[in-house]
Amino acid sequence: MQTDHYVWTLTSTGTAAGYDLRGLAGRVTFYVETHAGSTATVQFRTARSTTGSTVTGILGSTSGYGLSTGEIRTFQFSGPLGIVAPRIVGLTASTGSITVELRGEGSW
Repeated sequence: MQTDHYVWTLTSTGTAAGYDLRGLAGRVTFYVETHAGSTATVQFRTARSTTGSTVTGILGSTSGYGLSTGEIRTFQFSGPLGIVAPRIVGLTASTGSITVELRGEGSW
């Protein structure tokens, strides 16, 4: 069984570097945690390949998902997926950061 794990720590808006699941993960879970002093709106992006660091397809809500200070939420998507990356659309961070953890499981 294919298992992937990757963690991003984000402190500003924009798309993080893409992680290549190689189209092998059947289920993808993102754990998103806002730290003290931070609120955020996060999107999840995907692509078959990247041009530079751009990952352009959107998973789930096109407007993103809002998170409050100190909140942890999970988001699950079905694969197979290629390149994935979180994108911070809105961020209020007086002192903190956003942690996004990826877990991909299964195979096709």
